[in-house]
Parts: sequence; C-alpha cells; structure tokens
Amino acid sequence: MVTLSDPGSRRSIDMYLHQKFCFLADECAGDFLEKHRQVRITGTRSVTTPVGGTRLLPTEHMVFLLSESDDQDKKFLSDRFDESLSHVAAADVEEERSFAFLVKRLHVYVNDTSVEENACLVLWDEQIGLASLFRKGDWLAIWRPYVTVERQAGRDDKRSITLEYGSQTVIFVIPMDPTKEMELMCSMASQPSQHAVPRDAQGILDFKWYPNRLLITELAPKMINITIFGKVLEVIANMPFENEGIKVSRYGIRLTDESGYCDITLWDDIGQAATSNAFVGDWLLLEGLATTERVARGQPGKLVKKRFDVFGKVELGTKAWNVSSSTGFLCSPFLRNIMRVSAALAEKRHNFYCRAVISTWAEGKCGRTTISIHPRCNRPVETTDEAVLYCPFCAQFIEECKVTYTLRFVLDDATGCCEVDVGLGVAEDILAVTPSEFVRLALDEQREVLDAIIGKEIEGSIVRVYDHKDQTISFRLTAACVSGSSVQSTKTLIQNLAG
Repeated sequence: MVTLSDPGSRRSIDMYLHQKFCFLADECAGDFLEKHRQVRITGTRSVTTPVGGTRLLPTEHMVFLLSESDDQDKKFLSDRFDESLSHVAAADVEEERSFAFLVKRLHVYVNDTSVEENACLVLWDEQIGLASLFRKGDWLAIWRPYVTVERQAGRDDKRSITLEYGSQTVIFVIPMDPTKEMELMCSMASQPSQHAVPRDAQGILDFKWYPNRLLITELAPKMINITIFGKVLEVIANMPFENEGIKVSRYGIRLTDESGYCDITLWDDIGQAATSNAFVGDWLLLEGLATTERVARGQPGKLVKKRFDVFGKVELGTKAWNVSSSTGFLCSPFLRNIMRVSAALAEKRHNFYCRAVISTWAEGKCGRTTISIHPRCNRPVETTDEAVLYCPFCAQFIEECKVTYTLRFVLDDATGCCEVDVGLGVAEDILAVTPSEFVRLALDEQREVLDAIIGKEIEGSIVRVYDHKDQTISFRLTAACVSGSSVQSTKTLIQNLAG
C-alpha cells in the first residue's frame, strides 16, 4: 500500500501497489518508495472500503519520476540500466535474457546515447494511455521490456529492434527540463545575438528551435535536430555496413559552406532518397541531422585524434531539400534574381539564375542522347555478361531501369554564352517529350524534336561544378521553365543588347 497526494495538497489517498512494482519496496531498492517520490498514473479506478474510505485499485499504468540531480536516483540508474541498444544481439533475445535500457523518447521511437541504434517502444490496447505520461525529449529507464530483433520484410539489410511493454516491464521517467541547463551558442551567421539551446542531463544539445543559421564549423558532439545549408562537394556511393551479419545501406555527402566542410553519413532510405537528387555543385538543405559523441580515431603508432560524426536517418526525422533544382524559385521573382550570363561568369557565381535562349544542343558526355539509370538513385546502370542489371552507386543488382536524357545546351542571353550539362528531368520539361517516348522515335524524328528547341527561351538555375579529379570547371542546368512566347524572347534580347 502506498499513500498518494497532489503537490501542495493536504489531502491524500491510499493505493494498492501492483505486484509488478513490489520489487521497488525490497531492501535491494533502498528507500526508492520514499516520501515525496513523484509518480504519474493513468487508467486507474477507485473503490470504497467497508469503513467508507476511498482507495485506488492497483494499475500497471504507472511511471516513476527520477531526478537527474538526485544522487540516489543517479545510483539507481547506474546500477540497473547499463545496457545499450547497439549491443542487443538476437542470441541474447533467444536465451530470454532480461534487459534494462536508458533511452530517449523521439516521436514513437526511443534512442539511447550511442545514437547509432533506434528501437520502437510498443504499447498495446490499454497500455496506450502510458504514452500520455511522458513526452518527446524525456529520458525513459525501461526495466525488463520484451525485446525482439528481426529483419523487415523484403529488406535483408534492415534490422529493427522492438521493445514491448510486458507484464514485468516498469518505466521510470526523467522529465526533460529545458530551463534547467541552457547552452549559449553565438552563431557566426549572426554575431550580435545569442540564443539559448536546451541541453539535457546526457549533454545532448537540441537545435530544433534554434533561429539562426548553423554553420559547419559550429557543429559539436552530441547535437540533434541540426539544419545545415551548403554546396555539395561530393556524393559518396553506397558503402553497406554489416552489423552482426545484417547489411545496412550507408551513403555519404560532403557539404561545404563559407566556414568549412563536413562529411555527412545518411543511413538506409533517407540516404538513398537524398543522394538520388543530389549532385556535385547542388545547394542542399539538410534538416534533422545529429552528431555522435566524440570518439577516438586513428591507427596504431600514429597520433590519435578525437572527432565526431554527422549523420542522418529516418528515425531522427532527417530530410533533404535540393534548392538548386527547385522550380519554385524560378517561378517567383521574389525568390530569385535574374542575372546576365556575362556577369555571372565574370563573378564566378556558384549558383545563378538567368533568362536565355537555347542556341544549340549536343549529346551528353557519354556520346548519346539517352542513357539507362536506376530509378531509385538516378545513376547510370551497367549490364553484366549474364545480361543482369547492376547499379554501381547502390552496389546492388536491380530488376529494372528507366531511360533519361543526357544532353548539353548552349545558352545565350546576348551578353554571353554558357555551355551547360542538362540536369535530371530538366530536358524532359523543355522538350515536352518523355525519354521513353523519345527512344521509340526514329533517328530523324528524334533530331526534329531536339532541333525544335533551338531558339526557345528559358529561365534556368545554373550551378558551377568543379571536378577535383580532372581539375576542370563545368556548368549544369539544374532547373528550367519555358518563357512565355517568342515575342517576349525577342524583346529580352533587344533589351540586353541595348543595355
């Protein structure tokens, strides 16, 4: 039996303690159920005693609050919750081993401080009410959950860990208190202003509501909800990572801004989704990133450096937006500034918008007008000697491919000319003919389709691409929309010549 009361109230009520919580009253738990121990309860019922009093019936739907500043609570956590999600093995689950985790609530997922493995906490039927007892950002100490480790259907490279609330499971909550400890960050992008960033007991900084732009050199260990904007220096193909015999897809992007550069690891689905629309020279906005704890990296006999990794995954809410390929900027004069081609080339702009006429076209670097690509990553595919399709970028065999254009245009706005490689999907918007329809045409008909765009005026987004291997500079048309009419095109040319 325990006695409960509201904070600041003189009234109290007795409650029968559910048998699953009785171990907390044992001597091994010390004075855990001491006076002033706070709990959160839902889904309980009351009963009237024979003497006319009221008592609460036992319920499983109760969590115990812990304080990160209380020495007894710290000892309780360190003694009983010393396991990591990253160390969960299928063999341990099969042996029915008992687990105890200290994890952080992230949406419907929970995540421990290693931030390399995520798990889903499952609540069934009446247990769903427990979800109202803790919020996003709270730390949960989960005692003896049911643990399952399995591969997702149709995804041999994807391992999922599930924690189920069972008959012996007990949840302890360390509430997030964003006002208790704040970390002052002074952004290089806005030196005069300072903004407080919540930092929890584990030292994790949450940048979800940080108003200033975060530069790459400002990144530090143990950050979450990071948003970075920069230029793509390199897109790294899939390098599958094997963990306990399970392959996990792993992609990379090297991003740079005015302060420096960093390598970002993108896992599984978000890695493939982000890299499928990201190419060297593009300007990318990445949100929902995180950084790991600082770890030692080096080789035996050499100086060991401590560094941290920047990564993103679906469970963290990571998303990628390619600003360079956004046609929305082209359609709004408030979001883009049309430049003369000659001025953009002279100023060596990394990304600029122009209004120009297509003066000529040519085949792409491969010597053809179309190529076959993998639909998921938009990279060229190869055909093996056994006539099997293989994607080098994703490092996997595939069942089907699709056709896309590979063309070059020369854009002329009467102040200068610029030869550009036509980006993914851009040629189709200009030609108004799908690649699959184009390849079915006869060669002379294909040439007629291509010749028809000569003299057509477009508004386009162009990025400057530097090839570090060949040390050459080229340009790529990443987005385009066809201008109104030939009359308007003529007026534009006359205005440029007159200016």
